[in-house]
Amino acid sequence: MTFQLSIAASGLPAASYYATVLSEGESLGKTAAATCSEEGSNLIWEQLVVVEAANVEIQVCKSDDDAVVASDSFDLAKIAGSYTKALGKDTSQGPNVAVHATEPTHDQLRLVLAAKDLPNTDFATIFNKNQKTDPFHELFNHLGQKVHISHRVENDLNPVWKEQSFSLQDLCGGSLSCPLRVTVYDKDGQGASEYIGNCALSVQQFLDGVPTPLVKGGQPIESAVIFAKQAELLPTTTVSRVTRTTLEAALTAVSNLEQLKEQAVTLQAAYQEAQTSSDAAKETAQQAEAQAETLAATQATAEAKFKETATKAKALMESPHPLQGQVVLALAASNLVDTDFGIRNKSDPLYEIQLDGTVLLQSERIEDDLNPQWSTHDLSLTAFRSLEDKVKVQILDKDGGGETTPLGYVELSVNELMAKAGGDAMTLQDQPKQSTKGALIVKAAKLQNFANTKEQAQALKEECEGPLQTALDEASAAWKAAQDKAVEARKAAAELAAAALAAQEQSEAAENAVKMAELVI
Repeated sequence: MTFQLSIAASGLPAASYYATVLSEGESLGKTAAATCSEEGSNLIWEQLVVVEAANVEIQVCKSDDDAVVASDSFDLAKIAGSYTKALGKDTSQGPNVAVHATEPTHDQLRLVLAAKDLPNTDFATIFNKNQKTDPFHELFNHLGQKVHISHRVENDLNPVWKEQSFSLQDLCGGSLSCPLRVTVYDKDGQGASEYIGNCALSVQQFLDGVPTPLVKGGQPIESAVIFAKQAELLPTTTVSRVTRTTLEAALTAVSNLEQLKEQAVTLQAAYQEAQTSSDAAKETAQQAEAQAETLAATQATAEAKFKETATKAKALMESPHPLQGQVVLALAASNLVDTDFGIRNKSDPLYEIQLDGTVLLQSERIEDDLNPQWSTHDLSLTAFRSLEDKVKVQILDKDGGGETTPLGYVELSVNELMAKAGGDAMTLQDQPKQSTKGALIVKAAKLQNFANTKEQAQALKEECEGPLQTALDEASAAWKAAQDKAVEARKAAAELAAAALAAQEQSEAAENAVKMAELVI
């Protein structure tokens, strides 16, 4: 079986020493030399020793002459299976020797992070038609602390960022399943950053290469994902902070047992208090983050509404047809000129409505009638610039061969036409016989589905510049304030969590010292 050993000693004179591990008289490995600067102080070798043996002898030797100044035997399988995984011994030569034994561990993550199908938040310009998002990311550990800011990848919706190495203890507290957070931004050339989205995933997901959807405002961003293009755990090569604390406890475990017990009780109470504060701060941070996510969605909705309204206003402003809808007309005439021949034969009138010489509407032909009443017709307003545009209502006699004879006309605006509805008859101009009193009668004229796109566009523009801009500004400000609050809450939670972790380590170290002291005694 393979063991990873951390070795320490105390009670040594000031000098340089190394530790060597032997089995049946054969050297299995040794540490680099380290200096004990003060007589009697603890000396912990930074370098780990990996051996394939269960029962070993550990010797502490002087660097200058290889003289053995302390030695003792250790059962590594028993130590590795114990609660503390460490044991200290008072050697026959005087100094104390302690060893910490575990199976080989990993303490570093080598990571190449990548993204796929990021949204394009940049706009092409006349100078750069291929302008795309310039993404970078921030990585937050299990305590919510920012541990890395990547470099910016220019014009790439599928970026692969540079390789980085992280301490597993700092990144995830040594737990491969703890959730981490990756936040992605677009950074343009002027240094401004635009939030794209974030996702939560663990070191294990990095190792598995699992793509994780990117979200914004609680909703996935189409097919955008974050994944590890390369992820590898690196073996531990130096003594960890926790192991160092355990070794120091092992070296002092054989003395002051009662004092150690009192210290353990005090530190346990301090840890409980620190943990309670940390839990409360973590809950506050989670609430702040939830509020920020909610306000992010509100801001996104306000921004979408603003853009939608602005786009609609622009389209209406640029429309070639400022008026929409129609005028529903019911026209009649009286005392028309009879331009046909014969006692029973009379004019067969119809009317046309013209705008700037263009016929917009032609009615049906009514045979042999000098007082016609035409059926209802719809006059489309798409060709008009305003309701004050004048039209020409021309009455014609159309014979069986298709030839037409003008019987007179009236010129008036659309507004005047509607104002005449149900009113007095209007004498026709340019009648064939001056003695005739032909007239046009507007029986009904009313707007239907009317819309003035210019007025609509102006109203939408005023809405954009007024309430929508205010709503967007307020939503953006609220979101920014919530983000700042969440950052401060995460920072406070991280500081309290770190304090709780330190208190826990001190409490556990004190408890371990008691257990090891009791074991030795």
